[in-house]
Amino acid sequence: EIHFLAIYASSREKPDKEVSSQKLATATGKYHQSVKYHSSQNELVDYLKENTDEGDVILTLGAGDIFLLGRKLIKDL
Repeated sequence: EIHFLAIYASSREKPDKEVSSQKLATATGKYHQSVKYHSSQNELVDYLKENTDEGDVILTLGAGDIFLLGRKLIKDL
């Protein structure tokens, strides 16, 4: 599965309305059968708590506060 969270511009970038995680998820879905967009880290953690099994590998990629997702997963899974 591939999961997307919101994309945010850094403080030195201007937001680009043409770029969004929802658009990226839709485009990725043309090439992968299981793509999901989540509106928050908490929503994704809740999903993963219900849909992962022992031995599954979860890889997070991103910038900013994405490291908090890993902490939440370790605490909640």
